[in-house]
Amino acid sequence: MTAGYASLVASGSGYVLCGTPRTGSTLLCGLLSSTGVLGRPESYFREPDERAWAERLGVPVVGERAVSYSRFARAVQAAGSTDNNVSRRESGGVRSAGLWTA
Repeated sequence: MTAGYASLVASGSGYVLCGTPRTGSTLLCGLLSSTGVLGRPESYFREPDERAWAERLGVPVVGERAVSYSRFARAVQAAGSTDNNVSRRESGGVRSAGLWTA
């Protein structure tokens, strides 16, 4: 185990993956998830899927959007975290600015 990996796992940190379609991000997310300690990767912040994720995570929606983006981001963090509190979020660049203020 490398020092950086051990530090990330031990610290209960999080990270954000940003990518564009067809770059292998789904494969990478599957590999990260398979470790069982690096979060539960999903494309939570993909704009066309926001309503579906919000509903799945119990966040109220209006139209195609979560009513509260900060509540949505907190729900994503909880859903995406493994037992060691490492979370991972993937963003295709859509509405990702809201993530930093959540």
